[in-house]
Amino acid sequence: MGLIFLKNSKVGMFFLISISFISCKSYQKIGGENSNYIPYYLKVYEADSLFLVKNYSSAYEKYDSLFKYYEPINMPLYFEFENYLKAGLLSNKKKNFKNEFKKIVTNYGYTNKNIEKDTLLQILALRFKKSKKDIEKWQKQYSSKLDTSYRYQLTLMNFNDQKVRNQKPLNWDEVAKIDKQNDSILRQMINVIGYPNFKNVGSFRKLNEDEKKVDLGVEVLLNHFTSSEESFEFYNQILPNHIKKGECLPKDYAHLIDRYCNKNSKDSFFYFITFNHDFKNNPSLVRIINERRKKNGLPSIEYERIWFEERLMKM
Repeated sequence: MGLIFLKNSKVGMFFLISISFISCKSYQKIGGENSNYIPYYLKVYEADSLFLVKNYSSAYEKYDSLFKYYEPINMPLYFEFENYLKAGLLSNKKKNFKNEFKKIVTNYGYTNKNIEKDTLLQILALRFKKSKKDIEKWQKQYSSKLDTSYRYQLTLMNFNDQKVRNQKPLNWDEVAKIDKQNDSILRQMINVIGYPNFKNVGSFRKLNEDEKKVDLGVEVLLNHFTSSEESFEFYNQILPNHIKKGECLPKDYAHLIDRYCNKNSKDSFFYFITFNHDFKNNPSLVRIINERRKKNGLPSIEYERIWFEERLMKM
C-alpha cells in the first residue's frame, strides 16, 4: 500500500516541515501556490484540544498565533475561527473582535439563525449592536463572492449519488453510470474553477431561504470513485497538493485512501475507515499510523477518539 504514496513524493517533502517554523513563514493564503497548510491543521488540533477541556485562554493564544500566519479555514467539525472568538470571549481577552465577528458572516456564511441559536455569538452581536439587517447585508456580501453554479452542481451530484443507491432493487449498472457522470463533472469543475472549498462554493449553511438543500461534501463522492482504478489514481495524485494549499480537507483524502484499501483487501492506511480494530493493541502500528496521519495533516488516533467521545457523543 505504501507504494501508492510514493507517487506524491513531489509534495511529500512539504509534509516534513516542522511546525516550529511557523513564525518564520510569510502569511499563507488558501489556494496559494506556495502555501503549506499541513502545520496549520496540526496546530488547529492542538488549540481544539485545549478548547475541548475548557482551557480557553491557552486555546485563544494558539488560535491567535496561528491566524497571524495563516488565512483561517474554519473547518467543519473543528470551526477554529468560530472557537477563536468564543475562546477570547470566555477568557475575557481585551481584543475587540468586531472585525472578526463580521468575518464570521462575510467569510464563512453564518446566518442570523446560526447566530441566534448560539449564545456566545449572540452576545457578540448584541455587544456590537448588530441587527438582523446588518447580518443580512453581510450575508449578501458573502453570497456575491461564491460560484453558485458550482455550489448547485455539487449538491445535485450528491443528490444523484444517493438517489440511485436508495433505489430498490439496486441497479449496479445505474450506480456505475452515475459515478462515472459525477466523476467527469467534478474533474471538469476542478480543472476549470478549482477544488471546491469555502472560498469558491461556500459552506454547508444555506445562502438564503430559497436554497432548499445544500450538500457540498466530496467525501462520499470520492469514496464511490474508488471503483475505478483510473479515477482513484487521478484523485490520489491531485488531492495531497490541494490539502497542502488548504483547499481539500485532510479527512476527505484519508477516506479515499482507506476506501481504496478496503475494496482491494488491503490493510487500512490512515484507519479512518477500518473493520479491524486490533491495531489499537499494537503500539508500534499506532505510532506508524499517527506518523502517516501527521504528514497528511490528520489528527492522531488518540485525539480523534477523545474528540469523538467528548464532542460528537455528547451532542
